Formats: sequence, C-alpha cells, structure tokens
Amino acid sequence: MQTSLDTFIQRGSLEIDVPRYVVSIYSHGQKVPVELTPIECKILCRLAQSPGYIFTREQLIESVWGDGISIEARSVDKHISSLRKKLGSEPRFIRTVSGLGYQFIEQNQSTMATKPQQDQPKSMVVMNDSTQEMKNTDSPVLENSLVK
Repeated sequence: MQTSLDTFIQRGSLEIDVPRYVVSIYSHGQKVPVELTPIECKILCRLAQSPGYIFTREQLIESVWGDGISIEARSVDKHISSLRKKLGSEPRFIRTVSGLGYQFIEQNQSTMATKPQQDQPKSMVVMNDSTQEMKNTDSPVLENSLVK
C-alpha cells in the first residue's frame, strides 16, 4: 500500500517516511527502525516507488544525486550493498538484474522467487511416433526430440 510518493511509502513489511528519512521494518510483530544515510534512504525510496522497474546505475545517480553531479557508477553498488546489510537478508527487497541495474522486489515476489518449485514435474512423458509407445524421462525434452 502506498499513500503518497512524497510523504509515505509502505511495501509489505517495509515503511518509509520520506520527508523524515525514517525507515522501519515490521519483524515478528514489532516495528524495527533501520538506520540509513540520506543517500541510502533516497536510493531505497526511488526503488520502492516503482516496484518491479529496473533502474540503471545512471538513472539512480540522476534521481538521487541530480544532474551535473559526477559520481562513479560503482558507488551505487556500494550504497546498495550497504542498504542490503542494513535491511537484513530476509525479506530481500533489492534485486540485482545482471547487466541492467537494480529492482525493488515486493515481499510476495521475493518469497516466490526463492521458493523451491515443487509443482514442476521431475519427469515427463514422451511418445515415439513410429511405435506409439510412451516412456518417462528425467531430462527435459529439447526442441522436437523423440524417443527412438
């Protein structure tokens, strides 16, 4: 739930009071404050405002530090690393998208991404066209391969 991008952001167990730079996480029924620097808070706010959207380092630099500021792109990585440590490992809010940038993950998406895929079958049935027999295989079928 999000009430206003300018004042308050709530995503799952994460709460951000934007003007006051106050971040809290609800853990085991308790509201736990998270000590962030103003830059870390701005990065988190920017990501949390658009869950699922992938921000490049350059986009984060522009929206957090502003135009005309010379910041190394890798300094964003350091701030993200620090943010992750301060937010804790569970739930994981910030995802690295290799070669692209960073993405805020809502809690329900985060837990789905780490949940083992139990619903997928471990074997599948393949039919041989010539003999019309069926076989089980433990490896996935690639392209149009048939059991011969």
